[in-house]
Amino acid sequence: MSRPPSNLRRSIPALSALLVLLTTLLVAVGVLARSPRTRRRVRRRAENVWLGVEDLADRQTRRLTRRRIRLEAAARRVLVELWELCDDLPFVPDRDEVPRVARRLYSHGAFMGAAPALLDEPRWRAILAFLMPDVFAMVRESVRAGVRAPGLIPMFENNPVMAAFGVWCHRQDFDGGSVDAIEWDVYLDASRVEAWEDALEGPARQRLVDELVDSMVIAHASTTDTVQEQIGLCQWSDVRRTPKAQLGGVEPRAWLDLFGRALHLSMQDDLRGAIDQLRSEPRDEGALECRRHTFVHPWAPQRVVDLFREVAGRPRFGIVLEFKSLRPSPELRRSIVVALNRMAIEVVAVGSFSLADLQGVSSLVQVVSGQTLPGPRELLFVHFAVEIQTAADRGLLPPGTHVMFNGACLLELVPGGPGRYRVDDRVVDDLGRYARRHALSLGMYVQENDCDGAAVALLSELVRDRPDVFELGFAWGGLAAEVSLLRGVADRRGFGAQWALQRVSRRWLHRPVPS
Repeated sequence: MSRPPSNLRRSIPALSALLVLLTTLLVAVGVLARSPRTRRRVRRRAENVWLGVEDLADRQTRRLTRRRIRLEAAARRVLVELWELCDDLPFVPDRDEVPRVARRLYSHGAFMGAAPALLDEPRWRAILAFLMPDVFAMVRESVRAGVRAPGLIPMFENNPVMAAFGVWCHRQDFDGGSVDAIEWDVYLDASRVEAWEDALEGPARQRLVDELVDSMVIAHASTTDTVQEQIGLCQWSDVRRTPKAQLGGVEPRAWLDLFGRALHLSMQDDLRGAIDQLRSEPRDEGALECRRHTFVHPWAPQRVVDLFREVAGRPRFGIVLEFKSLRPSPELRRSIVVALNRMAIEVVAVGSFSLADLQGVSSLVQVVSGQTLPGPRELLFVHFAVEIQTAADRGLLPPGTHVMFNGACLLELVPGGPGRYRVDDRVVDDLGRYARRHALSLGMYVQENDCDGAAVALLSELVRDRPDVFELGFAWGGLAAEVSLLRGVADRRGFGAQWALQRVSRRWLHRPVPS
């Protein structure tokens, strides 16, 4: 792909650094301001400054996207050419069997770990190319450039067609013990959040909640976006402009629509004919990435849920909701859950790295398609087992807390070479004692793009053999009995970018339980 001119490459980092400093200063002024209105005004000014920089960079590099647009156009040509493009994808992943993951509360990243398996299926490549031609075009270009499975998996995080493929692959055993929910990471519009906070109880607040849900973006976004959210800069607008295959996403109704259409196509004997029937429906061809190529008239959520029930054999469609935006209060989070219930969606859990964000969420009574259900679990995310131990020792984990952590910290490298692991039974036993003493429900996840078959096998067996410790199971974001990553001797326990934090906290992993 084309590179920006050398003068542009030199100027953009300097400009970005200058604006980061400026926005940080503005945020600092906002934090120090006594008046909440002043803090909000300064923060909004900082966000506008930063958005102005991103607009400038976008205009300067716009010509660099022309090739991607041409690739998208190629992916949307007539039916015969579409199939030829799908057949032209030179990708054959390593697909290794592992012990079946028998219990997982949700599929991390909406089955993103199964991306190599999807790309290995010509039928599903065609479904992806038709429904999300921009994603297919970028994936196809990446494959042709030599990108392998670890680089392709993040391109599918929170992807609705990817989620449909995962459901389709588990259609025979989606029985409650397999997968209860699919993960949604979401970004919210800060201006609507603030308007909701200022509004009085009543129709105005309800309208704002509905607008928040309709406009939020289901996307993981980049580390940079996460950091900017942490310092107080709303990234909703930026994430909406991020290509879907670069950790961007789509809005909820579009997500459900693409998910439902993918499930519909998966059941058709004549896939070409079924695609041809949908081809005439109008699509959004605007410049906003989160809406590009989505259908102008999406299917109703209830229709999608009914399709899901038919394919998966499950009574309800459930999600685990993680707010990447840091502004929503617990009250607003509860209101958003209720709004999703009205769309026939059960919220199985609401997750956060802060328990304060989750206060009272589980007290809700959900009503989904006329059925009364308990409230969502309040799901605390941490990085490593030591954080659970430390928080419990300090009295920060109330009895009944549900906690998910990176299971890679339970595996040790076997002396004599990387790529071979064993379970650290001392840490597992410690966790079991903590879980019993503090009435904790524990589960684990990994970074799928950095996890090989040996690691998945050990963690799957561990969850199967120690249900007393891992009540919430293993939120493996791939297929239940398969890993599609590179073979070799590299350390792929599943840390991903969290490996640096693991090194910092390694000396605490074997801390004994206080007597």
